[in-house]
Amino acid sequence: MTLPDGLTVGMSYNEVVKRWGRGELYEYDGRRCYFYVPNDSDIPMTLSFYVDDAATITEIELGTDF
Repeated sequence: MTLPDGLTVGMSYNEVVKRWGRGELYEYDGRRCYFYVPNDSDIPMTLSFYVDDAATITEIELGTDF
């Protein structure tokens, strides 16, 4: 997945932080994820960035389940 502003898997999570600040950290089953909840959306959703130990984005997920 590549986001409209060019963020994609394989990039450093620091690029996300430069654009949007640090997300809310969530750790589950040994995986680290930073998630964001956009304020300007009519649909409740989250955008999650999974990262490895080097802070490289390994997965991007758009979720609408609450």
